[in-house]
Amino acid sequence: MGQSDNHKTSGTDAPEKEVEKDPPGPQDHGREGGMATRENAPEAVQRSEGGDS
Repeated sequence: MGQSDNHKTSGTDAPEKEVEKDPPGPQDHGREGGMATRENAPEAVQRSEGGDS
């Protein structure tokens, strides 16, 4: 809303080249590492005593 479809902020190609670079931070390498993933490990869950929630 209220935003222009024109993504260029100046007359140079610098913003487009910057988008081509990898972003800083951890990289996602699938199952080999990278971003945190959630595993199904019911044997590792500690359940509280006598609660329905």
